[in-house]
Amino acid sequence: MLKYLSMLAVCLVMVGGMVGCSTTGTDDQAPITEVVSDLPANLVWVSDNGSSATVVEQKLKSITIKKSRFLMDYEPLNWLVIDNVDSMLCVFVLRNGNWTGGRVEWNRPGRKDQTAANFPGGYIKGVKPIEGEDVLFVMVSIDKKVRSNAMHTQWHK
Repeated sequence: MLKYLSMLAVCLVMVGGMVGCSTTGTDDQAPITEVVSDLPANLVWVSDNGSSATVVEQKLKSITIKKSRFLMDYEPLNWLVIDNVDSMLCVFVLRNGNWTGGRVEWNRPGRKDQTAANFPGGYIKGVKPIEGEDVLFVMVSIDKKVRSNAMHTQWHK
C-alpha cells in the first residue's frame, strides 16, 4: 500500500511533465549512447540559439530518460559559470526534414539529474516529440561558445 501511495505522490508531482504515470514497470529507456559529432545543417533553434558554439570534444557520454527526468553522464565541463549555471541542455526533434528545438533546461556545474518539466511545452513550445521520432541531445555552454558532442536516439513514451 505504501508503495502505491508513494507512486501516487510522484504522479501528482509529475502532472504536466513529460510523460504520464504508470503503476507498473519503470518506463525507463536504456542509456542513449549514439554519439553525433557534427550537428545537422538543418537545425532550427526555437530558443537560446547556440548555433555558433563549436564542439570541444566528446563530453557527453550518455543520457537516460527516466519518466520526468534526464540523467546525464558527462565529463567535467570546466566551462564559464554565470550565476551558478555553466550550460544548457538542448533537445532537437527531426520533423518534416528539419531538426527543431533548443534549450530545455539550464544546468549547474556537475549536475547530472535534470528535470524534464520544461520539456515539452516550456522553453521550446510546439516541439513535443512523438513515439519513434528521432531526437538529439546536446549541452551548450552558458556563453554559447562551445558545446558537447550530441547524442541521438528515437523517442519513446
